[in-house]
Amino acid sequence: MADKQMTANQTGEWGQFWEASYLSPSPQFMAWQIDLDGQPGFADELRSATGRRHSCISGAAHAANVSNGTFDECEFRHFSLEKCSFTSVIFERCRFTSATFNSVKFSKCTFSKSHFLHVHFHECQFIDCQFINLSASAEHLSFGSTSIPARAFIGALMTNVEALPPTYTEDHQQHRLLRDKANLAWRIFSSNERNGDIDLHSEAYREFLLQDLKWRIANAAYVTRMDSKSVRIREKRREFKYLLSRFRYKTDKAFLMLAGLITDWGRSPARAFAGLFAVIAGFSVAYAWLATSGGWQDFFGSLPTAFVKSFSNTLVFGYSVYATNPQSDLDGILMALNAGLGLLWYSLVIGALAQRAVR
Repeated sequence: MADKQMTANQTGEWGQFWEASYLSPSPQFMAWQIDLDGQPGFADELRSATGRRHSCISGAAHAANVSNGTFDECEFRHFSLEKCSFTSVIFERCRFTSATFNSVKFSKCTFSKSHFLHVHFHECQFIDCQFINLSASAEHLSFGSTSIPARAFIGALMTNVEALPPTYTEDHQQHRLLRDKANLAWRIFSSNERNGDIDLHSEAYREFLLQDLKWRIANAAYVTRMDSKSVRIREKRREFKYLLSRFRYKTDKAFLMLAGLITDWGRSPARAFAGLFAVIAGFSVAYAWLATSGGWQDFFGSLPTAFVKSFSNTLVFGYSVYATNPQSDLDGILMALNAGLGLLWYSLVIGALAQRAVR
């Protein structure tokens, strides 16, 4: 059973100023030591009318199933759970300073204004959970074979700027947040690689690529702004370098978004095949229209030949045959565009198929 004991009054701050759960002054906490092995006490106490508030929770629990409870302004310190489940539990302004979760399932839970420091999730599941205004340590929060929606978790990450010390700026904190998001997105992607959910894996892949590009663009701009202004010619070179980097990363992002749209970020080879067939059909119509001297009958009569031409150019292997003898300048331009789009779609189809085969 839980052993409750009043701690000494705490003064000063609770957590670091940039954490989502930061409070100043710090509230008083009750120490709640748990040491359960399938006993009902942990779940029973949580189901009380008010749930747990201002508790410093430590200890370990095994095979505890908790539902419809609330942790409000609680700290989890030297805390370990194994083979437990939480259903419709609310974690409001909580600090997970040192916690380990092994084979724990969170279903329809809400994490709001909470901070994750030295926390490890191993073979855990987050099912239909909500994440609202969270902060996390990119160096110490880790995931191992854990199923977690990357877009929802990364999108909820923020930095607290309401209590900034004089020596820090909001711009600096937002810059660090983008770096942390990229690092955590990589950790979630690596974790989701080891589970069988193709949707979570594809979403994590998308989130990592986009967050990494956002960080690179922001980092180039931030270094430029912080650079020395004593030499004017150096500023211009730095600004040009930033603009060049921004253009390159923006171009990368545009191609990534296009590839993601075509393949649904690796989820759907069928969508990529549909795009490939659309390219073949579209250019078949275009070639038939160019070859038509007049009338619909002539147009439909040219379609079979136009289809073979479009198919060959789209899959590239026939481009050299047709490109040496274009019917007109417009036909030559169409064939070059056809081959370029075909190569793009062909590479995306192969990539999507390879990803599904590996998965």
